[in-house]
Amino acid sequence: MMEEKIFPLAAVAAELDFFVEARLHTDGADAEKVAKYKAMQLEMANSYANPIYVVVDPQSGDVVGLQQGAEMDPTKFASWLQSLRHAAVANRVAAANDSLKALEAIQDEF
Repeated sequence: MMEEKIFPLAAVAAELDFFVEARLHTDGADAEKVAKYKAMQLEMANSYANPIYVVVDPQSGDVVGLQQGAEMDPTKFASWLQSLRHAAVANRVAAANDSLKALEAIQDEF
């Protein structure tokens, strides 16, 4: 339902452009795959909720955002995505600043 009604809306689609989508279908005929995907979902989200949206930091592999259940208000869903994106940018800027300070400290030694 979210994929059909919420994801295509302009505000949500604009935010989704900043994310890489991967889907785990925890239903289906292949019992082995279903079991594997459910185990992965439980490990990542500590939940079997369906739908569930998990945002993972691509560098650390840490879960940085979790939305259990459908959020049918596109403004709320877009805001959630935007807050995760802004937090990721802030973390990258902080890491870059830390690296710069470390380089400056090394340079000062010479």
